[in-house]
Amino acid sequence: MIPDLSHALWKEAIEHYYWDRLDRAYEIASTQGLGQMGAYLSWFRMIEAEWLTRRDGERLKVEPWLELEWSPGDVGYADMRPIGEAVRAACDEVAQRLGWTHGASTLVSILREEARAPWSIAADGYCVDMHPYEKICLPRYALEDRIDFRRVVRHEYAHVVTINLAAGTAPRWLSEAVSVLLEGGRDRATERAFRDGSAQWLDPDPLEKSFSAEDRSRVWLAYRQSGLIGGYLASLEGELRVGDLLRAHAEGSFWKRLGAGFLGATHTDVAMRRTYGRSVSQVFSEALAWLRSGRPVG
Repeated sequence: MIPDLSHALWKEAIEHYYWDRLDRAYEIASTQGLGQMGAYLSWFRMIEAEWLTRRDGERLKVEPWLELEWSPGDVGYADMRPIGEAVRAACDEVAQRLGWTHGASTLVSILREEARAPWSIAADGYCVDMHPYEKICLPRYALEDRIDFRRVVRHEYAHVVTINLAAGTAPRWLSEAVSVLLEGGRDRATERAFRDGSAQWLDPDPLEKSFSAEDRSRVWLAYRQSGLIGGYLASLEGELRVGDLLRAHAEGSFWKRLGAGFLGATHTDVAMRRTYGRSVSQVFSEALAWLRSGRPVG
């Protein structure tokens, strides 16, 4: 009987991916038919897009902690220094608003056009906690509008800040709450849907699960609800306090956090009470009431 090596090989490919060894990850993923397996197709396409960008790409050191990567044949810019400055300025804004000091090595990669497809895991951009840096991947078309480009960079760099301030313990809904808050902009139609109840306002666990839903509209609502929760938290004591909430996830001894876990409390429960004096469920309820009372224009 021939053993099924596909799972083991994919584990190896993904391990190489998280160390940003894209050549090796792509080599494994594209051989022995693995790239055609439905369960791993999105992984394969993501690795492929990043590998093509790396293979044909160039890099610019913008700051000691920040690098920009792109494929010259795709971006259409002879000089990428203005793009690098736009990235730095967007990152600076996020750092200032959350009280963060740059330091975590960050690579911003402008992906090849092949990344713009229905199978994309996150067609508008994504952030990956890699080694030896945090990696932000953005679609090439984001460069077409400078205002939109700054917005997307703010969103993804806020993920970098969240990962590092919270030591990787923040739930997805909170990470997106921070990123959508820092990104800026509003979706008034979705706000109205939450107000009148035509869109369901979810509790923390269902909201967390919604980010993995196959239904794109459900995922969109999860992002927007998280962003409204982020807006509510910022309305309480300002955005710097939101940064304190992230820091509180990493504070306290291991044994204290373990004890809280035995009592049914998560890192976020403990951090929320320490920062805002409220439970997570209370914040969710208050955020909906705040929205229905007519949230301030911002």
